[in-house]
Amino acid sequence: PDPDSWSPDDVRPMRDAVAARIREELLQP
Repeated sequence: PDPDSWSPDDVRPMRDAVAARIREELLQP
């Protein structure tokens, strides 16, 4: 689907998952 058609409720969990993974990678030594 087009990003414009996504609702915030659909996008937020995905963004949170990506942010969590980036955060974990940044914390790696």
